[in-house]
Amino acid sequence: GALKQNAISAAEQFCKIYVLVDPTNTEAYYLTASVNALNGNSKETFNNLKNAVTNGYTDINRFENDTVFYRFKNTTAYQELDTILKDKKKQKGN
Repeated sequence: GALKQNAISAAEQFCKIYVLVDPTNTEAYYLTASVNALNGNSKETFNNLKNAVTNGYTDINRFENDTVFYRFKNTTAYQELDTILKDKKKQKGN
């Protein structure tokens, strides 16, 4: 909710707590990556996205259509993650 209301500071705090309370939850890392992206922190954005993938995140459609990540589309980190998610999708047979 804090992200939708553009309350970035609050969202950042909620995400920290979310990761601490549920460190294997893919959504916790995905939302943290979203906050990092809004703050322009590409390194932490992709660290958290990779943590999400490590914990089972596979929703490539959400990732590719999430406007918060658009600024990074031409980066190596984005392309690498996109490739990883596409490979996971192929492995699932979707």
